[in-house]
Amino acid sequence: MTGIGPRIGRRQLIAAASALSLVAALFVAAPATVLGASSVSVTPAIGGSAISLDWTSNVGCSGSACNQYAPLTGPVFAGTAAGDVTTGTFTLTAPANFRWRASGVGATPSGACGSVAVGLVAQSISTISIPITGVSTGACTVTVTGLQAQPTNTSPVPGATIAVGATGGMNLVNGATGGTLTSVAGAPDQLYFSTPPPAGTT
Repeated sequence: MTGIGPRIGRRQLIAAASALSLVAALFVAAPATVLGASSVSVTPAIGGSAISLDWTSNVGCSGSACNQYAPLTGPVFAGTAAGDVTTGTFTLTAPANFRWRASGVGATPSGACGSVAVGLVAQSISTISIPITGVSTGACTVTVTGLQAQPTNTSPVPGATIAVGATGGMNLVNGATGGTLTSVAGAPDQLYFSTPPPAGTT
């Protein structure tokens, strides 16, 4: 039977197959900048493990030590792949019975941060918001600076967690925290005897 239309010869079929193989190879080998899945880890802040209640902001505090803040180091937000750190906002929320100093907080990007930049940090006694613009090109860290915490009550609080968050195109690894804050009893300022000392005791 005579077919309709032009015949495709064996050589043409081989040439077409070779061309398709070449195109497929180019797609496999061609370099590309692939953004990461945006998984940012957090190295907790340090310096908040024993904050004296002498420094509390509570109205019941008396003495020259009242209303002081404990300086913290960090925390540090870190992405490992291109695009992990990108336009969005990192947040730090003070736990119950603590507050932030609402001034002096900044953040510094370092590493393969590409166009990443830190905007004006919004600061309140409860929340610190760190705006990020740009996109990282590889392993990039954003280190929080100037963070200070203060107890607000008069009883010790152990291991209160600093909550962290990320918005925009960024996601934090599961279970990430900004560290913990612990308040401890201050220095004694009075001495009481439940039983009177023996006569003649000095």
